[in-house]
Amino acid sequence: MATIPRLYTLGNSAISPLIASEIAKLPTQPKVPKIVLLLQDQKQLQRFLDGDSKISIHHKGEIPSSELQFMASCNPPIYSTGEVATIDNLLVAEHRAKSLTSSLTKYKKSISPTTNVMLVNPPFGSIEYLYEKVWKQPSIRPNLFIGMTKVRNPTHIAKASNEFHVNVRKNGLSMFLSPIPRDLRNYNPLLVNEQDMMKENEFIRLLKETESHSRRNTLESTPLEFVLLPFGELLLFRLERLIVDSCIESLSLLYDCQYSGELLMLVKATELLRRLIKEQVKILKIAYPSLSVITNSSIALDQDRLYNLIIDSLKKSSNQSKASRLKKPVPIQSNIDELCGYFVRLAYSNNIDCKWNEMLKWLVKGKLLLAKHRRLDYHYL
Repeated sequence: MATIPRLYTLGNSAISPLIASEIAKLPTQPKVPKIVLLLQDQKQLQRFLDGDSKISIHHKGEIPSSELQFMASCNPPIYSTGEVATIDNLLVAEHRAKSLTSSLTKYKKSISPTTNVMLVNPPFGSIEYLYEKVWKQPSIRPNLFIGMTKVRNPTHIAKASNEFHVNVRKNGLSMFLSPIPRDLRNYNPLLVNEQDMMKENEFIRLLKETESHSRRNTLESTPLEFVLLPFGELLLFRLERLIVDSCIESLSLLYDCQYSGELLMLVKATELLRRLIKEQVKILKIAYPSLSVITNSSIALDQDRLYNLIIDSLKKSSNQSKASRLKKPVPIQSNIDELCGYFVRLAYSNNIDCKWNEMLKWLVKGKLLLAKHRRLDYHYL
């Protein structure tokens, strides 16, 4: 790559500064890398400046820790004339759909149809919401990409010990990358050449160059792996993960499981799981008829296969050590709206029956509300 394009990063996930730090190590970068951190507000920006504008990356193992200096802002970029400048490349890593939407809305005027926006592990439903609320017309939507970590929980890769210090827990980061179609409902993989489009994209080329550099310098860098996939293939992988997580996490929370394998002890556990899976697959197929043209979709969404994946996961959980089964208090918040709640919203918008997922969502949210009330009410102390 002859010239390094400027990259902006946005969001609270530790994956964002980890990727930014590896891009900053490219030999063609200037002393202060062409990377701008978009921080939450003026107070956070001031704390960053007070810390000499540095991000600290602490590696586990033999890779030495590093401190890298970055540019930062808390507002959309502007020209000297006061006109809002366009962001060419943006990496967004947020945990929650609401924070993702509000963050991108703030920088909406700086994002054009030619802007490359990479969404790292976006919650299910967030892309549809962005298309509905932020970029309503397909013609004004940016070049959206999705980056999904191969590890289910990204905090197992990297976790922020404070807002400008990241602990890297694994010796590498592997992600699937895919373009997001401007029209989700009418996506047809036969009409687009996604692989060639990604290889020609400036942002994707920057990530692939960073991947090569990190693997050539394993003593100083976190090895990165970016696997390019068609949207349909990555979508099936995400849907599989969503169905498994929505069944296991929602039911585990509802039944106060110390470990998810306890679900196997439930009376009618098999029937309950099968009904949830059946309803979820039905909702997906009706809401997204384009799934039928994606290669291997019938295999990926086979109900028996999904059920066996869940049972296998529960059996593995049953083999956990006793130390990992310590009793935990009932949480007061959950991502239930991004699990079975996603299927409920999808069913509502397409007039589909969703009684099993709807009931599960209601029960879990009710339990969380009671737990929150008990912690805040002095009568329970």
